[in-house]
Amino acid sequence: MKLSKIITFSAVFFAMSSAFAVSQKNVDASTVATTNASGIARLYNKNDKVITNRALAPNTKWAVGNVITVNGEKLYQVATNEYLKASASSLSGDAPVAASSTTVTTESQSSTGEYTPNLAKINTYFAEYVNALHQANGTGSVNVSNSVVDYATQRADQQNGNNLDHSTATKNMSENLSGAGFNYITKKAGATSDKQVAYFLLKQWYDEDNNVDPMGTAGHFGHRAALIYAGPNIGLSINAKNSAFEADWNVDDITAQKKLYNYTGTNPNTKFISEDAIQ
Repeated sequence: MKLSKIITFSAVFFAMSSAFAVSQKNVDASTVATTNASGIARLYNKNDKVITNRALAPNTKWAVGNVITVNGEKLYQVATNEYLKASASSLSGDAPVAASSTTVTTESQSSTGEYTPNLAKINTYFAEYVNALHQANGTGSVNVSNSVVDYATQRADQQNGNNLDHSTATKNMSENLSGAGFNYITKKAGATSDKQVAYFLLKQWYDEDNNVDPMGTAGHFGHRAALIYAGPNIGLSINAKNSAFEADWNVDDITAQKKLYNYTGTNPNTKFISEDAIQ
């Protein structure tokens, strides 16, 4: 596959963080993808995981190699293990040089038979759990937002193990951080499915076992408040060492959220859910 040389194009402000956009010179392949003019286009690897330090400038042309399908979504290869989503571009020219298709299943297996997490599926399960939690506590429903997931990815990548830092946030969103990433959740906590990973984080934040604010002080139930009063848009991201949950501030419930956040007792009047609360 012949692709034009990729060069650094410009420094851009993207997802509230400094990142590099890239472009190609002298695109001469028979199939070309043109990024949408409305904004920067994210890049993904072949497993549909967002690449956090590179993006494509708007309205630029890219030579396309392989076309793959991940979880029913088409992606165009524009560099080695770098793919542009079809929804963020338009295609022109002849058929691609080669085409392939792949599906990342809910609980996929690696070549060694080990569970391979799928962040998109984990987000789906996590949103279902949050909705069940909201139903139990009388709050509104939520949905996964890709832009919020992107921001959660940025926030997870900014953390350093258990040295978590809310002060580095660049968006005014409700946020939960955890030093439990995939390494801990799958290897030490023993999660073997996307659903179990989602429930592990939900329970960890609800239980407040690792909250730096001790019981009896304001802030101890802050993670629980963020879960119960999140939305309507939410996003979860996990890397090897960290996890981040981001959500809109629900203005209708902001008083109740602050009340739970500032609660100094030991048993607030909230309800949790079981792991089998969703299918």
